[in-house]
Amino acid sequence: MFDAIWTLSETKINDFESEYQAKFPDNPLHVMRELLIYMLRLTTTDTQWRSIMEINFHKCEFVGEMLPSYNATQGALFFLL
Repeated sequence: MFDAIWTLSETKINDFESEYQAKFPDNPLHVMRELLIYMLRLTTTDTQWRSIMEINFHKCEFVGEMLPSYNATQGALFFLL
């Protein structure tokens, strides 16, 4: 279930990132800047996104079978930032 929730949140980011990479193929810093702004705006305007991020970062306890999912999401976040 956690993986499905995480996939839902990643889809929005990946779609936006792909769009901006196509618009600005020679300017990866601009793409990163727009992506971070987009993520911050989602946090303030999209209640579903905010709820997903709250669950992912504040309310999940990553132990046992959840640890591989946690490690994968941390790798994905490191890549985004």
